[in-house]
Amino acid sequence: MADEETPGWARQLLAEVGDLKTSFEQRLDALNNSVKDIKKETRAIANRISNAEKRISDLEDGNACTSKSLKSLTEEVKNLQTKCINLEAQSKRNNLVILGLEEGQESGNPDKMIIDLLRHILELSDNDPVPEVERHHRSLLPRSTPPDPPRAYLVRMLRWSDRQKILGVVAKRKRLVWEGKPIRIFPDLPVEIKKKRAEYNDIRKRLRGTDIRYGLLYPARFIVTIEGVKHIYNNAAQATVDLQKRLPKIFD
Repeated sequence: MADEETPGWARQLLAEVGDLKTSFEQRLDALNNSVKDIKKETRAIANRISNAEKRISDLEDGNACTSKSLKSLTEEVKNLQTKCINLEAQSKRNNLVILGLEEGQESGNPDKMIIDLLRHILELSDNDPVPEVERHHRSLLPRSTPPDPPRAYLVRMLRWSDRQKILGVVAKRKRLVWEGKPIRIFPDLPVEIKKKRAEYNDIRKRLRGTDIRYGLLYPARFIVTIEGVKHIYNNAAQATVDLQKRLPKIFD
C-alpha cells in the first residue's frame, strides 16, 4: 500500500537522488585516493628537498673550506714564484746581455773577442787590466740568419762591481759601435722582471730627450727627479697618472 501511496514522481526523484549519491561517493573516493597520492608525492618531494638542502649545505661548507685552501695555496704559489724569480735574478747578478753582436764574430778566439770588446767599451789601453770574465757564450737558440737579428751574447763577469762599472759606462754613452755595427748592453734579468720593466717604455720614450732624470730601480720600480725631488713608482699605471699631473706638457 505504501508504494501505491508514493507518487511516481517521488519514486523517480528518490531513485535519481540515490544515483547521484552513488556517483558522488564514487567521485569522493577517487578524490580521496588522489589526495592520498598527492600527499604521498608531497612527502617524497619534501624528503628529496630536505636531502638536497643537506647536500647543498655540505657542498657550501666544503666549498668554503676549498676556497680557503685555494686562497692559501694561491698565496703560497705566489710567494714561491717570487722566491724563484729572486733566486734566478741572484744567479744572473753578474751577467750582461749584448745585443747586435754579429753571428760568427766569436769564432776562432772568443776569449780575445770579448777582451777586445771590453777594452773598447771601457776605453782601456792595451796595458790596462781588463775586468775578468767568468764565461761567455751565445744564447742557446738556433743560429739566426739574415734578416733575423743575431742571437744575444751572454757574458758573466767574475765580479759584480765590474758588471756595474760596465753598465755605468754604457749608460753614459749614447751609442755603442763594434766592428761597424751598433750594439746594446743590458743587465741579464728574469723574463718576469723584463716584462714589468717594459711596461715603462712609453713613459721613458716621452721623457727621452728632456732634461728630466729618470731610471729603473730593481726589480721594476721607476724613479723620476723633478725639480730636485725624487718620485718612485711601483708600476707604470701609477707613474703615468702621477706624471700627467706633474708634467702636463709632456704627458698631454
